Amino acid sequence: MNIVLAGRDLERDEIFRLQQEIIGAAGKSAVCMWIQCAGGEVKSSFGCYETAMALLGDKLTTKAIGSVASMGVIVFLAGAKRMIGRKTTLFLHPIILNNPPDSSFDRKQLRCLLYELEALEKIYASIVSERTGLSSKMVLRMMAKETTLDAEKAVRLGFAHEIFGQ
Repeated sequence: MNIVLAGRDLERDEIFRLQQEIIGAAGKSAVCMWIQCAGGEVKSSFGCYETAMALLGDKLTTKAIGSVASMGVIVFLAGAKRMIGRKTTLFLHPIILNNPPDSSFDRKQLRCLLYELEALEKIYASIVSERTGLSSKMVLRMMAKETTLDAEKAVRLGFAHEIFGQ
């Protein structure tokens, strides 16, 4: 069974659709998820990763195509087997919280937002660390530097297991 996440950001409606497909694929013997994604909503994307890990586990192969960024990298890492297109890039950057337009915050609210931001970055780094073998500190540095990985470097660093395509 194929699941396709291409050309769309991981916003709540798209994540809900993706999670429904993952749930529907739970009984299949093999599932391939094709991913081309610019990122998206942080907390829901973590939920999508956890759903894929819990329901598909070692049955899931993920294939990165084109450009996979931000939270798309997390969904890609859910694959037990991870393949990356020869001309594909992965992009890591600091977590960004999207707040409603015209939001205003007092000092206490800003501290809470900063705490939340730091906690989410630690979760992101821990997932990458668990799936690649890199240290969380290294992942946080990569995020801070806004790192782009080509296919060869993605394999060398453990993000992907192999390169496919010409």
